[in-house]
Amino acid sequence: KRALMRLVGDQSVGLMLLLAGRTAFFDEQVKAAVAAGVKQVVILGAGYDTRGIRLGLPKDVTVFEMDQKDLQEKKKSTLEGIANSGALPVDTSRVRYVPVDFAAGQGVELLKTVPDYDPAAATVFTLEGVAQYIPKEATGRTVLAAAALCGDGSRFIMSYVPQELYEDPHKVGAQPDETKTLLRSVAKAGEPWVSGWYQHDFAAFMRQRGFEVQRDISVAEIVEEYYTPARRHVPARQRIGFERYVIAHKV
Repeated sequence: KRALMRLVGDQSVGLMLLLAGRTAFFDEQVKAAVAAGVKQVVILGAGYDTRGIRLGLPKDVTVFEMDQKDLQEKKKSTLEGIANSGALPVDTSRVRYVPVDFAAGQGVELLKTVPDYDPAAATVFTLEGVAQYIPKEATGRTVLAAAALCGDGSRFIMSYVPQELYEDPHKVGAQPDETKTLLRSVAKAGEPWVSGWYQHDFAAFMRQRGFEVQRDISVAEIVEEYYTPARRHVPARQRIGFERYVIAHKV
């Protein structure tokens, strides 16, 4: 284990722990919204997300996945292959695929064209691991459009990168040199991180667009909520604040 840590580095291990904790947080918040009566789940930039399948949501809950059409076709083909192989049960009956070209300026408003979507119903929106890759203006338009296309009791769950990561990585437990390497790597891959917020600014950002932040938690808090109860010790040096996680309710 120590050899592995030396090989990949604490920051890389911290990133892997972050991703697992983030998944657990989003899963829990989607299930909590559904338990509170929400019948629509909208996954923005869904990618290969499988919440609509693996969470065992009630039959009267509909999941709308929004992403690029070519990616959705690959995903559907992969899921069909898994189902046909009998390796795992795959029930996509509650999932509705909504093709969207984000690069062309399309967005949440396309939900208005989906027959099964009810813009007056309570809805939970998720935007996971996306905000750092797009301009703040684009995130703002997405949140504002979502607020106009959902009813009372709706929620918006998302992650964002703290501005401190760019300006003073030590404040979020990151090493400057390793952070620079990370940022260079994602930029070289053609997916640069371009956005970040201070916590107090983010609350105002959401409020101005129709959602009131209820919780805004750090990676360290994710560790305490998910890893510590499972008796999984995560050293402070691996609790790196690459992201923060937010639950906001429609106002």
